[in-house]
Amino acid sequence: MATPYQPETPQSEAPSPSWLVGQSDRFAGRRFELVSPGLLVGRGDDCDLVFDDPQVSRHHARLTWESGSWFVEDLRSTNGTRVNGIPVTGQRHLLNSGGLLSLGGVRFQLEMTGLEDTVVAQPPRPQPADPPMTVPISRPPAVSPQPEPAAATGSSFWATLGGTGVLIVGLIALALAGVVAWLLLWPGVEQARGLQVNIESPADGIQVTEGNTLTIIATATDQEGLSRLEIWIDDALAQVTPAETSSLAVNHLWTAHTPGSHLIIARAYNAEGQSSDALATVVVTASGSAGASPTSDQPLTSSPAGEASVAATLTPGPGTSTAGPDTPTPTAQPTYTPQPTYTSIPQPAPLGVFNDFETPATWKRGDQPNGAFERSDAQAHSSGFSGHLSYNFPTSGNDFVVFMWSQALDGQPDQIRAWVYGDGSGHFLNAWVKDNAGQTWQFTFGQVEHTGWEHMTAYLDPDQPWPTGHISGPDNGLVDYPISFQALVFDDVPDAYGGSGDIYVDDLESVQAGSPAPATTPTSTPRAEPPSETPTPSASASVDFRADRTTLAAGECTTLRWDVENVREVYLDGGGVAGHGTREVCPSADTTYTLHVVLTDGSTTDRELTITVTGDGPPPAPSNLSIAIATSNGFGLSFTDNSGGTANGFRLYNVNTLTLMQAYPTAAAPNLPISGLNCGTTYRLALTAFNANGESGPSNVVEGTTSSCP
Repeated sequence: MATPYQPETPQSEAPSPSWLVGQSDRFAGRRFELVSPGLLVGRGDDCDLVFDDPQVSRHHARLTWESGSWFVEDLRSTNGTRVNGIPVTGQRHLLNSGGLLSLGGVRFQLEMTGLEDTVVAQPPRPQPADPPMTVPISRPPAVSPQPEPAAATGSSFWATLGGTGVLIVGLIALALAGVVAWLLLWPGVEQARGLQVNIESPADGIQVTEGNTLTIIATATDQEGLSRLEIWIDDALAQVTPAETSSLAVNHLWTAHTPGSHLIIARAYNAEGQSSDALATVVVTASGSAGASPTSDQPLTSSPAGEASVAATLTPGPGTSTAGPDTPTPTAQPTYTPQPTYTSIPQPAPLGVFNDFETPATWKRGDQPNGAFERSDAQAHSSGFSGHLSYNFPTSGNDFVVFMWSQALDGQPDQIRAWVYGDGSGHFLNAWVKDNAGQTWQFTFGQVEHTGWEHMTAYLDPDQPWPTGHISGPDNGLVDYPISFQALVFDDVPDAYGGSGDIYVDDLESVQAGSPAPATTPTSTPRAEPPSETPTPSASASVDFRADRTTLAAGECTTLRWDVENVREVYLDGGGVAGHGTREVCPSADTTYTLHVVLTDGSTTDRELTITVTGDGPPPAPSNLSIAIATSNGFGLSFTDNSGGTANGFRLYNVNTLTLMQAYPTAAAPNLPISGLNCGTTYRLALTAFNANGESGPSNVVEGTTSSCP
């Protein structure tokens, strides 16, 4: 029997004026005042803050005001509690002003006033000495040795104080030791010591139009060494970049498909396993609504041109100047429109048909070049058009093709239906759905064994057998509403199949039927038993380990995928993983990955997958970019060349305007001058290396201000 909730004794200290401001779904823009120092938060009527949402538990979390700050404690909720994307487990987490609190998939931002008169629970740490030059440098601080102090002119002062002076010095030393000890022992302070992480782009709170592509630029520094830098989007891991340096900068291209508020987290880990986060929120509006113009979003493009790349590089767009100063109103600068609130989020599609293919829409094919999807009038179930899916599965391994198009769905649909003009091939037609917790799920319509038009249904039940399963993001085993449709997937059966064909899809529909899925995934005609090569929901073990691409050029990446059922344990290269999952890998040389499976009887089996890397790639990115001197019209820069002689030159970019400022030959390293800039102007700079095979990612971003105008 569950122990009833016992409220804590209220604290005597009254909290500073504070509010939780809704950031998602029905609570967007609503403000909830935190009026007492101890608050029970949940769905139950006995809570101090009641949020009537199915993702919120009856007693979900507790907010406590203590020592001038709010702390959050999770009360063993079903869908979990997060602070700035980090799960709250075990002990309380500090929630600062501006921080994001997630109750399941429902997000709020803490807003506080009057902070100047309050005592902050986590005190600021001492800052390094200012560098002896006129340029304020953001990262890493270039601290120079301080000059020896001048000889004291009043030497009799200490003699006069005598023992009193010694006592004062001793008391100061004890006080400093106490402060240092407190800083080291305070929860969370050790985590951030020496480790800095920032999101350079996009700016926090920007608004962009649905379908635009943003370049996320994150930087991290730790003089003791970094181990990796992660990019998270809506609680889903989007990119991991390993590192063995003291500074790192990464790019990640993200296409804003789903209207609403999205949380970006840059999470850096140092060599000791400690982590630190930086956050940014992006608001995506539907096409045609007020907000940023599609043409204003100019992402940093990848290099070499025409090749898809995981880490985009800082390459100037067409028509950008190769040199030139900042001006107060640059005419070609791509801009975003900051939005102070989140109240203009468009409504999702209501229950019913959400795509009848009568209106043109852009479906983006995934990484697998195994087909095409386009609007067609060759077949149509209703009106004049349908979606024509042509496929070509060329190998004897597992072939599939993904077509992505995003649409938010209203209500709590438990089915997605579609009319499908089949070709009798028996291949699986699946749908990808993303939920409010950032989880992407695959649900199957079943095998296309029929010819002509048939009505097919995908049941949104994660407990259904393969090919239903988890694709990416966290995995709590539940569909957290609201949801959005993400993609159609066509997957060959059996894997050994090779050939091509065509099907048509019409009238995609969301349905809230309220009825459970049948024991097996239904199809419109009786299903034949799939061949032995295909994983089945039988009691026997099923192991499928594959990669999107097994041959890469240097610098490219691929995705490992595995689907394992009816086994005891699964390990990928020694680390435990879920039975269904993916991992992006970017090997620099031929690499073999091993999926180790422990069967139900305790025996084991291994599957190996070798990724072959061919040719030469672009040079490594420079590092340790810093400003050595500032003048009224430029800077003197220094950096570390990591190319080992493989670079043909270097390019300096203005990060604010995404323009190339100047190119340098390799002989210029490690000192680079830049002139012709405006006086008294702040610039944010990054450096890349390039050769005939392409351009590296950016160095760390450094900020400096030219000297005052003469």
